[in-house]
This record gives sequence, structure tokens and C-alpha cells, in this order.
Amino acid sequence: MHIAFVGQKGIPAISGGVERYVEEVSVRLATHGHTVSVYTRRPYLLAPIYKGVHCIPTSYVDTKQLGAITHTLSAMRHILRHAAPDIVHINSVGPGLLMPFLKGALFLKHLFVAAPRPRLVFTFHSPDWEHGKWGFVARRALKVGAWCARKSADRVVYVSENLLARFGGRNRDVHIPNGTAMKKAEDRDRLRELHLERPYIFYAGRLVEHKNVHILIQAFRESSLGDTYTLVIAGDHAGTPHYKDRLRALAEGVDVRFLGNQTGETLRQLFSHAAMYVLPSSSEGLSVSLLEATGMGIPTVVSDLAQNREIVGDSAQVITPGSCLELRVALEDIHQRYAVWQNTATALQPRIEGEYSWKSVTDRLERLYAEVRPTDSLDVTEYSYAS
Repeated sequence: MHIAFVGQKGIPAISGGVERYVEEVSVRLATHGHTVSVYTRRPYLLAPIYKGVHCIPTSYVDTKQLGAITHTLSAMRHILRHAAPDIVHINSVGPGLLMPFLKGALFLKHLFVAAPRPRLVFTFHSPDWEHGKWGFVARRALKVGAWCARKSADRVVYVSENLLARFGGRNRDVHIPNGTAMKKAEDRDRLRELHLERPYIFYAGRLVEHKNVHILIQAFRESSLGDTYTLVIAGDHAGTPHYKDRLRALAEGVDVRFLGNQTGETLRQLFSHAAMYVLPSSSEGLSVSLLEATGMGIPTVVSDLAQNREIVGDSAQVITPGSCLELRVALEDIHQRYAVWQNTATALQPRIEGEYSWKSVTDRLERLYAEVRPTDSLDVTEYSYAS
């Protein structure tokens, strides 16, 4: 099959759960013998082929409001003029706004050119309109995008059971979670390069307001942990530089390290040797970084969201989103009873490894593609489900 991914910034993933999802799945699909294309915003394009995946550059308007939609328009134009995929897999509710137009255009092409109509698969990663960085008009547009995508797609994939319960329920709706494949690293050479010598509390993700990193910094500032731990923050802003500046100002005078976006072996070592992991968000889909932390057996603090509880159950400290007091108390409790919380985190690892693997995610998507692909399209390669 030929599968085309649209809606992500690009691969390899520099930041963001959507980009990690597309990278992990597309590379595995390519190893299974499929032709895989990932439409990539030009600044993210490192090479025309990445690990067997064709990275196709798209033009876009580089603003927070227009980036996703103009990238999607550019990808649609290429698909209609130059490509003939069996599956177009669109990610996130913003690009979903254009799915009715893409479906209509593909149908017309099918009628007048006698070409097989590609089937549309949509992954609902999160209700983006709940994120604080968007204004009123953008939130309305994102809600409409979710509706358009759910109506137009031949299959809708929800990464969380909670999201499926809230927004799905039709025969075309399925639950396929995110995954993790990160393995614990023994080496610390990348940490030494970053001059991380003390135990540290770790956050990895975008620096946007709904992630509540300001609450984390404030809780760390007010806690008794500053003499023992460093607070390490890996990630960068996503069209919100003012929020990053606010975080730096809040962190003045305490041991907080902003590392920017980290990937590969450096990110693996940061997860592997963290004393605690914190995800204090007000809104999430199904957090890839939380899966990676729990897969490493790190004592964890998460906000009380249904999607987070799907992952951690009763095996983490759970706080009310936005509560600085509860977050401070949770961090101090893990420090004071570290052996107890380490054992709890270790006991969670087998379930994470068993239920959330990128191999399983890819295999399930592959079977879904096979179910919906055009019956008049032909495979040009053979493939297996071996990883």
C-alpha cells in the first residue's frame, strides 16, 4: 500500500506527540514494505528520505493560526496533482477542517480520471480547542475541524478510551493508543555534557500555557526540594514565546534548567536517570512523554485527567490541574517516601510495556488500512507484520 501522512510538522520528531506518533508509525510501515509519504513543513525537512520514508516538502504560512491549515492545503494540492496513495492519514483537528474538501476532490478525480479513491483515516489526538493558547475564533475553528474530520473520514482513530467515549461511538470509530519504545539507558555521558550532576525532577513537552509548566516552577520554588534537586525542563514554545519568557522570569533564583528541545540519545538519558517525572497539564490527549516516563519506571506526578489515569491508574501521585499546593505536596511526598513510590512505579512498567508499544500500534493501523483501502488498488510489494 501507499500511505500518506498529513497534518504533522514533519519527521524526525523534534517535539510534539503528533510528530512522534507519525515518525514511529511511518518508519515501521516502511520496514513492512509499504510506500510511505510524510508531508513535511520545509524547515523540518532534513532529507528527502528518512529511514525509508519519503518526506515531501510543503509550503505554509509560518504563524500559529495559519501554519497547520496552509500546510494541509499544500499537501492536498500535491496529493491531487502528483500522488496516488491508497490511504491518506490525517492527524489533528486543525487539518481536519479541510477533510470534506479533500474527500470531495478525490471523489471527483475518481469519477473523471477513473482513479481509485484513496480512503481517509483520521487520528483524533486531543481536543485542541481546550488549549489555552487559542483565542475564541481559533477554538471555534478547531471544534469545526473535529466535526468535519469525524464526518469525512472512512475511519477515525482515537488515541484515548476517554476521547472515544466523548467524541466517538460509531462503527467507523476505533481506539488505538499511542505507544512507547524507549529503553532505559545506563550511560550518562549526555547528562555530563549538560552539566546535570544533581538528582533532577523532569518535565518534557511543549512550553504552552495549558501544560501548566508555570505551576510546576512555582511549586518547585515553594517546596523544600531546592537544596536536593534540579528542575529540568526539556522542550520549547509552540508559537508562544511570551510564555517561555514568563517561565524564565519565574525561574530566576532557583535551580531550574531549560534545555530546549531534546531528541534521541540525550532525551533517552534524561528520562532514564530522572528522579521524578511531572505532567501537570490541564488538557491532554494520551501523552507520549508520560508513556515514556512510566515505561522507564520513574515515580510520577500527573494531573487528574481521565487520559492520564488510563496510563497510571493508581500508580502515581494525582493532583488537581492548576493546584500549586497539591503539586508541591506531591513532590515532597515522593521525596520523603521515595522507596515506596519507586516500587510503585516499577510495578507499573510491565503493563505499560504490554499495552502501549509502537509495534502493536503500527500492526493495528496496518490492519485498519487493509480493511478500508480501495478494492481496485494493487499492492506492489509484499510485507509482514514482523517488527
